[in-house]
Amino acid sequence: MSLRYFWGIGMVGLLLGAGPSAAAERVIVRVAPLEQSLSVRELRTFANTREPSPTLQAIFAQAKLDPAQIQRALTAEWNMQDFGLTLPLVSRLLNTYLAELLLQDLGRALRPPGVERATVQALRAGMVNSLSDDGKISTIEFLEKYPTDLLVDAGLIQETLGRILKDIVDLQQPLQQILQQVRS
Repeated sequence: MSLRYFWGIGMVGLLLGAGPSAAAERVIVRVAPLEQSLSVRELRTFANTREPSPTLQAIFAQAKLDPAQIQRALTAEWNMQDFGLTLPLVSRLLNTYLAELLLQDLGRALRPPGVERATVQALRAGMVNSLSDDGKISTIEFLEKYPTDLLVDAGLIQETLGRILKDIVDLQQPLQQILQQVRS
C-alpha cells in the first residue's frame, strides 16, 4: 500500500482529547522531507468543502498526495454501534494490555511536537472524547478533540499501520476459532 494511503489512514485512525479549551489547534504533518504546520480549522474546512487552503495545496503538490483521498480519510467515520459496541466497552477495550501496546506504537507516529511519543492516555482520551458525543469517530473529529497540538509522521504511520494490519489478518482465523470454542 502507498504512503498516500497510510497518510490518509493515519489522519483517520489516527489523526487521534479533551474539551474545547484544551483541544489541539495545530497539526504538523510530516511527509519526509516535508514538514508543515496546519490549523485544525484549516483541515476541518477542507474536510467539509473539499477546498484546500494554499498550505494544503502545497503539501499535496510536494508530497504528491491525492486531495480527494485525503478528504475521504479526514471524513471517514467509524460508528461503534455498527459493531455492537458501547462507549463504556470501547473505553474498557482501550484500557487493555493489547490496546496499550498498539497505542504505544501508534504514539510514535502521532505525538505532540517535541516529544518522542504520545502518551497512551492522550491517544485514548482523543478517541473516547471523539466517540462520546455521538458514538462516531473520524480523523478530523479526533484531531479536534486531541488534548494538544499534534505531529503526524506519515512514514511512521505507514510502518505502524502496516504491522497492525498484518497482525489483524494473521490473527483473524485463529481468534475466530478460539471464539467458536469458547461459545460452544
